[in-house]
Amino acid sequence: MADTVGGNPAPRTVCLDFDGVLADYHGWKDEDTLDPPYPGAKEFVERVLAAGYAVVVHTTRDPDRIWNWLGENCFPVFNVDVARRKPKALVYIDDRAFRFTGDWDAAFEAIRQPPHWQKP
Repeated sequence: MADTVGGNPAPRTVCLDFDGVLADYHGWKDEDTLDPPYPGAKEFVERVLAAGYAVVVHTTRDPDRIWNWLGENCFPVFNVDVARRKPKALVYIDDRAFRFTGDWDAAFEAIRQPPHWQKP
């Protein structure tokens, strides 16, 4: 069965946020400070790629810095891209995301919740 989004065929792309998803994150310090990999992130990327998906790292940071970070931390880079845009994807994994299910009250409550790295 083909992957779908809303019943439509979707690209076999998994879009991953950088800060707070691939990289551990404890708040903004500066453009040059990149935290170490979040535990299990490299293995997750390897698993996604082995399953035949492409990966796009979505970030507001300089893509060249992210490419260097991926290499320094031994992440696989075949079939991986880094983008400052939100590309077409099957799924977006982001520490600040909320999956909208049509319930506006739940959406309002979700925006009041801090990301995992801000919780005590």
